[in-house]
Amino acid sequence: MKKFTILVTLVIVVLQCCKKDKATTQTSIPEIVSITPSSAAVGEEVLLAGKNFGNAPEVYFGDAKAQITSKSATEIKVVVPAGTGTVEVYVKNGSDKTKSVSFTYIAGDPQAPVLTSVKPRSAITGDTLVISGKNFNAGTKVLFATTEVQPVFFTATAVTVIIPPGSGTVKLTAQNIINGAVKPSNQIDFTYAQIANNNYGTITLTGVTYKIDTLSYFEIAPGTFYMALNLTESSGGKPLKAFITTVDGTNQYMNFKPVIGRDSVSNNERPSAMAARKSSPGNRYVVGTNSDFFDVTNGTGYQRNANMVDGVLASIGDNKAIKGSEYPGNAIFDAQKRMYIDNLKYSASVSFGSQTMEIDTINYYKYLNTNKLTFFNIYCGKTTGTNNDRTEVAITPVNGSWNYLGETDVKVVNVYPNKGDHAVSNSISYLSGATGAAANFLNQLKKDDVLKLKFSLVPRSGISVTPYNITGGRQIIMRNGTILPDIWNGPEKHPRTGIGYSNSGKKVYFCVIDGRSTASVGVYTSEMAQIMKYFGATDALNFDGGGSTVMYLDKIGIVNTPSDGSERAVVSGMFAVSSAPDDNQIAKIVPKQYIVRLNKGDVFTPVFYGLNKYGQVVNTNVSGVTVQTNGLGTYTDKKFTAGNQSIFGYITAKYQNLSTRIKVFVQ
Repeated sequence: MKKFTILVTLVIVVLQCCKKDKATTQTSIPEIVSITPSSAAVGEEVLLAGKNFGNAPEVYFGDAKAQITSKSATEIKVVVPAGTGTVEVYVKNGSDKTKSVSFTYIAGDPQAPVLTSVKPRSAITGDTLVISGKNFNAGTKVLFATTEVQPVFFTATAVTVIIPPGSGTVKLTAQNIINGAVKPSNQIDFTYAQIANNNYGTITLTGVTYKIDTLSYFEIAPGTFYMALNLTESSGGKPLKAFITTVDGTNQYMNFKPVIGRDSVSNNERPSAMAARKSSPGNRYVVGTNSDFFDVTNGTGYQRNANMVDGVLASIGDNKAIKGSEYPGNAIFDAQKRMYIDNLKYSASVSFGSQTMEIDTINYYKYLNTNKLTFFNIYCGKTTGTNNDRTEVAITPVNGSWNYLGETDVKVVNVYPNKGDHAVSNSISYLSGATGAAANFLNQLKKDDVLKLKFSLVPRSGISVTPYNITGGRQIIMRNGTILPDIWNGPEKHPRTGIGYSNSGKKVYFCVIDGRSTASVGVYTSEMAQIMKYFGATDALNFDGGGSTVMYLDKIGIVNTPSDGSERAVVSGMFAVSSAPDDNQIAKIVPKQYIVRLNKGDVFTPVFYGLNKYGQVVNTNVSGVTVQTNGLGTYTDKKFTAGNQSIFGYITAKYQNLSTRIKVFVQ
């Protein structure tokens, strides 16, 4: 009896669950209760009332899908699509479908335009709007409420217009003039979009909230985009100007290379001159910044950290900690163009038989250590530059190539006791030792002796990477999205230069922030990291800053304002390099100004750049551009003058068959 009772109970529970599931399923099926009106012309708006319409309903008039203008769970407004006669109207919600209701088409004037949809349904002044329907012709006029505009393009089934000034929701109509008679269309609602926060972004730096305004944003090279940003405190104080260029390292044409000033660690050079000197057809240095710090020990001005160009080491890694266990960082690129940021531990030596002598520096001609050697290669300049207070030994690789990440067997070419300043080449390098143990080691060598040269650059984090291009920096300021404390030069705000990456090193960020001026006060290193993180970087390194801070763009030049008043010659720079073929044909135009904010009556001069099909700038001031102001102001003699009303929208520009636009706020 007990078993029977349990069995009956289970059956009842199962039946109740089934009924509940069935009821739930039934209540989720959409249902049309009415359609109002039940007869209308193509392009008119009708209301479907019912229930369970869901989040993504689709409405069909027979086989024709209708454009939805508004929707809720119980009501849907749609524009009647093209059709004739009486059809069945139904709503689909995923796999569920309502029972249909009948709808009858009313024949309209066959000469009048019929509007069936607009895309987008909400936009701002100066945006492009596409109106679909039928019966359009070359004389069709479009009205936003009572404001008339002429289509910029038309077919019999679609017209394209530029949105005139306006606000709120207005009735959109079209007219054809046939034998002097006006043939009006049906009406469709169009809503002027509102821009949140007047198009400002916001960021908080060290407890202070800033508004971010994008002054420039355009492509500068394949997969490479430049931004100029203005940051202002919400309270109205202390502005900042930041410049960020992002590079897609997976782009087939893009690569990354450091440049040593005049290809010599004992020389300095302006980054713009570095780019000009290194660029050639199909090898354009399109974006660059200053990079490593100056080592002012003994007045040398050398790089402070490791720099490597295409596998050739120019300067050693900085083995001196900044603070505690934090060492100076490097921007590292492997041969596949993937970027890493790490501290590199440097060591090097040369062995002859059972004897080994440490090489503690590279290319530092003023450096003297009687117990250790100096190595000179092509990045010392044309000669070693040394005095006759040492012995120098010319060496060449036995197999024809140098290995700066491992061992190289080298052969002695000649020994020069008490003689310096020897010419170097790609095949001939030098070991140099001051009088003492270092010179004694070298003096025992003879021509054709074979030595074993060993270099090591090991990431302190333990990551596996084979460096191919390296440039030095100072503090690593962000790791895996975590912003690190200001342990070096942190208490003061300065101009800053940085580099970072995201997407596992496949997207690279060049960043420059101006400082030491009323136009831009500068930042802490952690604040630069916050700005870079805001725009997508996950890891970042601080380069040299202050008066050295500079960003260069191909054809355009220096885009920031160096605090010295002009571009400074520096020890090294870091560049993005394009291998795209040279092509001077303009395939795209972009504005220098992305957003412009003006008071009523203010004047500014739009500037337009011409880009080739690869996205590289080939013309920095395209002539022959026509500008349409779209009711925001006037354009005369290449100058835009803001109108007398507070408004925002786009002014549009055309060059041949190319077009672009600038967002303008008149306040």
